[in-house]
Amino acid sequence: MSLALANLNPEQLRAVEYGGPNYADCGPLLIIAGAGCGKTATLAHRVAHLIVNGADPRRVLLLTFSRRAATEMIRRTLLPEWHNMEDLLEFRQLIEPLIARTAAGRLTPEDADAIRTALDGYVAAGDDREASRAADQAVHVAIANATGNPYLASLSGQIRREISLGFGAEPYSREIRARAVKDHTALAAAVIDGKATAAARIAERHFQLTGAVLRDLVSTIEKDAP
Repeated sequence: MSLALANLNPEQLRAVEYGGPNYADCGPLLIIAGAGCGKTATLAHRVAHLIVNGADPRRVLLLTFSRRAATEMIRRTLLPEWHNMEDLLEFRQLIEPLIARTAAGRLTPEDADAIRTALDGYVAAGDDREASRAADQAVHVAIANATGNPYLASLSGQIRREISLGFGAEPYSREIRARAVKDHTALAAAVIDGKATAAARIAERHFQLTGAVLRDLVSTIEKDAP
């Protein structure tokens, strides 16, 4: 048993491990519990257990009825690994400008068309949150593919998944999207025009956005912590 699971009582552990590795065939699970008995810890560990056993994080939906409970779930999943997240954010700040610079120097006419198509899709997504997130990813995939180096393209996707805690979707709001539209447009133009230095500079600025949002979130959670 892992150290994390060792902190659970028998009832919590039973709920967390329900279905074992064959979770997809085990059917629904209903837990009835009173206040203060560890529901949030059980939910957080259950989600982690599902993902460790192969569940697609993008198909996991975790809901709560209070902001306090939502903050607590985020605190328990994000804060313990925040030092690693900071390292990952810094790594991204080093890699993504390199990808943009390389793409600007190597892209083919087909790459340019793919970037334009992805950018058009992002702009057209409007206020549709899920369409916007998918289109955002498509823009960066198109730019990474333009490097002609599959390892750089794979690394960009891997960093994105890890920063988004496995969900492949980064923070979203109308304000974030408004800024991202400008950044994506400028980044795509710089890459397509072969302006490597400008592309790297824009990428560096753009990828600071997720870090700023996550740092603000952590700061808020730490202030609200008991």
